[in-house]
Amino acid sequence: MTSEWLRLKRQPSGNEFDIDAVVNAQVELRNGHTPSENLYQDRRRDLHDIAAMILLDQSYSTDAWLNDVRVLDVINESIFCVSEVLEDYIETFAIAGFASNTRRACRFNMLKEFDEPWSKAKDRLGAVKPEGYTRIGPALRHAHERLLNQKARRKIVILLTDGRPCDYDRYEGKHGIHDVKKAIETGLQYGIHTHAFAIEKQAAEYFPQMFIGHHFDILQNPGKLSGALVKLFARLMSG
Repeated sequence: MTSEWLRLKRQPSGNEFDIDAVVNAQVELRNGHTPSENLYQDRRRDLHDIAAMILLDQSYSTDAWLNDVRVLDVINESIFCVSEVLEDYIETFAIAGFASNTRRACRFNMLKEFDEPWSKAKDRLGAVKPEGYTRIGPALRHAHERLLNQKARRKIVILLTDGRPCDYDRYEGKHGIHDVKKAIETGLQYGIHTHAFAIEKQAAEYFPQMFIGHHFDILQNPGKLSGALVKLFARLMSG
């Protein structure tokens, strides 16, 4: 699905004359009135009113290999491909990576700001390296805070990960799962949805406990991530 071109009439400048406005101006002149100077029409891309934060797990676990490809490489390549066309179709999107080393060291690395052109940010994606652990809850909360400042009608966090919540200070098991679920529920209270993609077969054991309303996809084949991302954005833009 693609965005439509809006034809804006009676503009002070534009690529072509607005015939109706020109005719009305002539009528006004003949009647002795000063006509409006808004005699043009302009065409602009009708971007979908969506703000998206793509949240990239960059913990050490993404350094693992699955089906002869490194998980982090698959995630980066998929984000790169989708981002090449994404800014033409939605209002604004950002990309961030996250990792942690206990609750005292939660890292949230902005790779692309909401108002930054993709062309200026794309090189940062290739420089991402695995580090730390997978403390998902704090990363989701910070992503939600960043989205709260956006004016889009619909807001979503898209989480790309390969593993379950874990950290050096026992952030795992029921504790980690509950923290992620709570973060998602809090985001929903502010109208922010979360959809997760897991590149890890065992995610079927714990993802349903964290993500509300089955807003997740578990991909046993890493090569399907790009297509799954495209399908998600297609659904968003058709809604």
